Amino acid sequence: MKEEGDGPDQSKTYLLAASENAESSLRLFDREVIAKYSPELDLATPSLLFNC
Repeated sequence: MKEEGDGPDQSKTYLLAASENAESSLRLFDREVIAKYSPELDLATPSLLFNC
């Protein structure tokens, strides 16, 4: 794990990366927070949202 942070509504987020210097990473958010702030998204399992 690279870092733990605070998301909207006091939720936790987690940034995962292979190393501290990795050029790619994955940030995990609580599904309920995503549903609240992006209700147009399909949150079927598994669900991934990519941002470039």
